Amino acid sequence: MAETLPAAPTLAQPGARLGEVLSWRERRVLALIAEGYTNDEIGTVLRVAPSTVAHDVRQLRKKLGARNRAHAVGNWFRAGR
Repeated sequence: MAETLPAAPTLAQPGARLGEVLSWRERRVLALIAEGYTNDEIGTVLRVAPSTVAHDVRQLRKKLGARNRAHAVGNWFRAGR
C-alpha cells in the first residue's frame, strides 16, 4: 500500500511562517511579481524556462491561498514578507 505524504504547509495553518511555506525560488518569483515582472522576464532573471516560472506561480498561489498574482502579493505583504 502506498504511503500518504503529509500535505505541504500553507499560510492558512496556525503558526506557519512564510519562509517555511515558500521555497527560496517561490519567494524570489513572488518578489519579482511584486516588481511587475512577467513570467518571461522572471525566467530570464532566474535562468529558468517561463513554464518553470508558471509552475512556481501556481504553487505559491496555492500555498498562499491566492486567486491570482495580485492576491498572492497582497497575502505575502500581509504575512510580513
